[in-house]
Amino acid sequence: MIEMKKNVYPYQRYPRAAALLTALALGLMAALLALVMVGGKTAQAAYPGKNGPITYSDLDSNGDRQIFLITSPGGSPIQVTNDKRKSERPEISPDGTAIVYEAIGDNGFLQIFVVNSSGTFQVTNEQKYHSQPVFSPDGKAIAYVAPDSNNYQQVFVTAATPATPSGTSTTTTSAPESTPTLASGGAPPEKKQRKQPAPESTTTSTPAAGGETTSAATHKKNEGSSLIPESAKNGSGIVPSGGEAKDSLQVQAAANGGTPIQITTDRTPHYAPEFNPSGTALAYDAYDKNGDDQIYVIASPGGTPIQITNDQNENETADFSPDGKAIAYDGSDANGDSQIFLVTSPGGKPFQITNDKNQNVNAAFAPAENGLAYDSEPTGGPYQVNVITSPGGKPLQITTLKLSPTYEDLDWGT
Repeated sequence: MIEMKKNVYPYQRYPRAAALLTALALGLMAALLALVMVGGKTAQAAYPGKNGPITYSDLDSNGDRQIFLITSPGGSPIQVTNDKRKSERPEISPDGTAIVYEAIGDNGFLQIFVVNSSGTFQVTNEQKYHSQPVFSPDGKAIAYVAPDSNNYQQVFVTAATPATPSGTSTTTTSAPESTPTLASGGAPPEKKQRKQPAPESTTTSTPAAGGETTSAATHKKNEGSSLIPESAKNGSGIVPSGGEAKDSLQVQAAANGGTPIQITTDRTPHYAPEFNPSGTALAYDAYDKNGDDQIYVIASPGGTPIQITNDQNENETADFSPDGKAIAYDGSDANGDSQIFLVTSPGGKPFQITNDKNQNVNAAFAPAENGLAYDSEPTGGPYQVNVITSPGGKPLQITTLKLSPTYEDLDWGT
């Protein structure tokens, strides 16, 4: 693991980042060339590799929501998209050459789009919403949520290939001159508000099944640069052993000719899918029988989900560690503040990573496993992208956003 030192940021620039930025931000070629000249490296799917740029969505100067990249703390954001589609929830591909995101399609429903050096293409084009897309580790498949035939929000996977928009003969998507009108039912329904548990203490959160929560305030700081405690690294991990790579979810999706494969089938809304690094399983959050939001993992279409968390903290937005042995997520602490937690086994004790009065959500592992990026909302201010490198440590603020929050709109690529 990289040892984090004072004033050494948990990501650096390198040629892959330069290639991505050059390909995507065509209007800022001069600035990108300047970045390449100073050298360096690229930054929610955390696959093993060197840390790179962070992508997020924000409002542009015209008030339109766009996709941006940022390569250094407090640096100038680089705008990737430039249209009227209200682009959100971006994720960088594992090879750093593309970004997948959701935006309003011409039919008025949220659809999945990909932007790369060849332009922008639309992946989905059905008369229903498609939201929260993520690339598979091999970059050949995309997982997302969409309603099934009974209108339950399920997790699907499909090949990362263009869908020809209806009424056209091309797979390249043009930018609309005005914002497409969002159809009725064109976006997922609003998620219920996170519960605010009654305070029990200032340092611990409601324990999960399998043991008490280890808080950021009490967790040892001398366990190396990894956020995963050494004591938790020898466990069985999040995903049970077994399963063949040739039968993985990403392989099935890529081989299915662009026809989506439904992964979850239980009658409850599912949110925020995320592949594990081998592409053999997906994490997501969904409501349990008590109506509490929990983290689950599933390894086959229609398979039995494995429940990872088991408390009343409204746990959301899971992200696998680069080695696949841990999941970071956000949940409420004992004071009702949203914090970042980490768990290393189903029902295991969560480790609290953040410990402040901000609302901290949407954790994304650094590919080098030596930090976590997340959205943080201070009192009275918009969400900013922060990075933390040790449980209970002092966060480093990456963005200086003034236009809008970036809630649930963050990814750290390789």
